[in-house]
Amino acid sequence: MVYPTQELPFDKLTTVDEKVDFLHKQLTDFQGQIVTSQLSLNKLLETGEPTMAKRQKQFIFKHTLDPLSGLTDHERLPMLKTVRTITIHFPDGCNALVDVAVGFSRDKRLLPAGGYLSLNDATPTWVINKEITDTDTLWVEIRNSDAVNTHAISVMVNYEEYEEVEA
Repeated sequence: MVYPTQELPFDKLTTVDEKVDFLHKQLTDFQGQIVTSQLSLNKLLETGEPTMAKRQKQFIFKHTLDPLSGLTDHERLPMLKTVRTITIHFPDGCNALVDVAVGFSRDKRLLPAGGYLSLNDATPTWVINKEITDTDTLWVEIRNSDAVNTHAISVMVNYEEYEEVEA
């Protein structure tokens, strides 16, 4: 089988002068784009409107539950954020006896849509990409239905937060 070869515009140029002219045009076009972007940014800053920057953040819920116990933990998150991923660590020995659910507000679920997650010796990550526009409370509910053993469960929520950038 013969595979097609990819030709770049630069490959067709033969003389040094042609190559220099080609690169000069590329740099000039790129410089024009930078100037246009800078002018747009200056206009935005002149209006006095706040500009926003994304910040990657995470919150970790980590709890050790006694046998036959449960808890719900809450963490208040600021406005304008997107929950990107949720990672839950179920240590060896959980044997599907520890249930976990993650959500926001009072009754809105992020993971799972209904019921609870129960695993053993696993640390899965779920991609969520859920935008939350209000100031909300993130919550995690953990239940240990093991009558003998305590279990340490960790839930890591990675999110993007939009913060105002000063001019």
